[in-house]
Amino acid sequence: MIMLQFIRKYKISIEKSLMLFDRIITPILCYGSDVWGFEYTECIEKVQLTFCKQILGVNMTTTNCAILGEELGRRPIAIKYHMTCIKYWLKILRMDKARYPKICYMKLLELHNVGRLTWAASICELLSRIGYRYVWNNQGVGNDDWFLATIKQRLLDINFQKWSSDLVEHSKMKVYRSFKGELEMEKYLMSITISEHSIVKI
Repeated sequence: MIMLQFIRKYKISIEKSLMLFDRIITPILCYGSDVWGFEYTECIEKVQLTFCKQILGVNMTTTNCAILGEELGRRPIAIKYHMTCIKYWLKILRMDKARYPKICYMKLLELHNVGRLTWAASICELLSRIGYRYVWNNQGVGNDDWFLATIKQRLLDINFQKWSSDLVEHSKMKVYRSFKGELEMEKYLMSITISEHSIVKI
């Protein structure tokens, strides 16, 4: 990865390396996610995971939850592209009926109502999966900004629960989970540059 070479060459800190990833790589990975962002995409998550392992200098077989959650406090990129997709859905709902996106959406909704698998059906499934089926049934909310903030918090909570569950399942994490209770970057990593360190494999 060219960016990784740049990071190592200029001895950029881990914290700033992650900022570069978020500002340069993540937007590319999430391009067009207003259309496809309703489902978890493993290949996209793998890009972040690989990058994190590379900047930490650990083996690719190192436990994933130990890298993303425990050391770096990272969240899945899925939270971003799920949010983008739901935000676009809300935008369509507020469009004038004469707008082409709204016309297409109404057609998709008709197909969904007769059991066809469409983009509308995928939005319905996403909202149902995170506990907001009633919003789909109502086809909208009163305050979009409030709802999006609520959705984001729900996705963060779901991710935290999964991370906590993964810690319990991994026997290697038994000691670590006794003192690691928050998803945040470990402070000792904030002052380390990529070329200066090597972290012991977990």
